[in-house]
Amino acid sequence: EKLWPDFSTEDLNVAIRDFASRERRFGNVAAPAGKPAS
Repeated sequence: EKLWPDFSTEDLNVAIRDFASRERRFGNVAAPAGKPAS
């Protein structure tokens, strides 16, 4: 973890790649197995 003044261009690129690789569901949650979503 770095403070903003210590961020380099590479640190920013790593943070963007990390964020882009996350599974975002925008508030939705997966339906429990075996139950249809309603």
